[in-house]
Amino acid sequence: MTRDEIAQMMQDSSGMNWGTEAHFQRFAALVAAAERKAEREACISIAKQWDADHPNSNYGACIARRISARG
Repeated sequence: MTRDEIAQMMQDSSGMNWGTEAHFQRFAALVAAAERKAEREACISIAKQWDADHPNSNYGACIARRISARG
């Protein structure tokens, strides 16, 4: 996740009181969730590439479906 993406998330949550611990905890949870989503998407892409590189395989598609189901 880039600094710009994190800054945008901060702007999007600007209606909250930044002086509270609860807000910082919530913001940290939002950043962590975005990171997990990006990681899942990268793993799905790699799994799909496996099938592209190995035409007689469907392992990548199976793995991609399982990763997506966990999302």
